[in-house]
Amino acid sequence: MGESHSFPGRVSAGIALALLASLRDVDTPSDPAALAETDLPLNLQRRLGLSSVVGDQIRRYEKRRGEAVSATEVASLFELIGRRADAGAIFSEAGRRIASEDLDGRRLAARLGVRVLPHGLRQRRAWRRVRRLARELSPRSLVRVDRKPPALVVEHGLPAHAAADGVGCAVLEGAIRRVFETYRAGAVQVLHTRCEGRDSDRCAWEISPLAEPDADSGVAESEREPLPASVEGNGASARPSAAQATSAAHDGGAPPPVDRTGAPASSRLTDPEGTTTEDPHRFQPESVAGG
Repeated sequence: MGESHSFPGRVSAGIALALLASLRDVDTPSDPAALAETDLPLNLQRRLGLSSVVGDQIRRYEKRRGEAVSATEVASLFELIGRRADAGAIFSEAGRRIASEDLDGRRLAARLGVRVLPHGLRQRRAWRRVRRLARELSPRSLVRVDRKPPALVVEHGLPAHAAADGVGCAVLEGAIRRVFETYRAGAVQVLHTRCEGRDSDRCAWEISPLAEPDADSGVAESEREPLPASVEGNGASARPSAAQATSAAHDGGAPPPVDRTGAPASSRLTDPEGTTTEDPHRFQPESVAGG
């Protein structure tokens, strides 16, 4: 695996751009002054992502965003990056970029609307999006999603064959993780259980939940977004929950006022002239018993 050979089909230039942009970011030090503290030409030579060749290629792919390039050209980038000791981290970050670019291109209403769907439906949507990304990465390959257990399966995948020892498959691990985060389908650990780059007949990725979703909404507690200030605050718009009201009563809070019939005052209605009448919608045990 990893030897240079041709791959059929064409791949989005955005995938090639994500690979080189991730390489550049990994090779960019957090403190740019660190480059000048040593032999600058030697330092740049060791940091391939900062070379002029990579910079020129990044600009070329940026101009061709939305177009397609040959799969063999993209495979050569997998092979180049796959030689590095930190290739796994670069490919994983590239996968997150590819998934983010894909999802950011969707209509805002669609991206927000999916978050109110039941958890199971969100997971199915996420798997469909992952399957489409895998097909874009590996044209002419066999791609499917198994149900039990849920898993992405790819046969003759470009990432597995283009980079040595299947390290390129980390690009799909990063993409799967990012898609599930965006679809709020639960925090997951991605398990690459089978790999063509390691003498298997196919690649397979399964997921293992890191947090159980909330029983009511299907959203893990760690994924919950904070409520607006108008709901969380202590102002007039905040309304106590039933649990808070019960707690207050147990703590010695005053019971609701009652009228002389024993009914809560809130169950009696007052018209604009000041006349008080019984709420006709309130349940009246006496009238039922007396009927």
